Amino acid sequence: MAEPHPGNTHIRQHVEMLAGTIGERNLWRYTALQRAAEYIEAQLGASGLTPRRHTYEVSRVPVSNIDATLAGTTNAEEVVVLGAHYDTITGCAGANDNGSGIAAVLELARRFAGRPQARTIRFVAFVNGGPPFFQTAQMGSLVYANAA
Repeated sequence: MAEPHPGNTHIRQHVEMLAGTIGERNLWRYTALQRAAEYIEAQLGASGLTPRRHTYEVSRVPVSNIDATLAGTTNAEEVVVLGAHYDTITGCAGANDNGSGIAAVLELARRFAGRPQARTIRFVAFVNGGPPFFQTAQMGSLVYANAA
């Protein structure tokens, strides 16, 4: 049997950390939500990128989108956004929704870091992607897009 691709190992580790170790992460499990944000920041930093928090308030509680940018070379003004939300719905560990998405973003950041591309790439972890924030003004991806 063939050995798994090293990237698959990283993806599995990210999902296990987010869904297994941290578990449910949302505004009502705020400590876990913050722990997930710290993990994402640490992983982006370990890739050689510089993570930034974009914080806003929901119900008087600070929540953050997190991004890291790989500057483009020849077409730097053209920006590709690779993102996923890192929170979960109530009662769910979020392996698939959306631990797997964040794991993919982190692995892509690791693989692209140090390998500049023509276009700028932003790796983004959005907060508040699930209900009750989905498709509201408090949804992290909408807040991020409006700020862009």
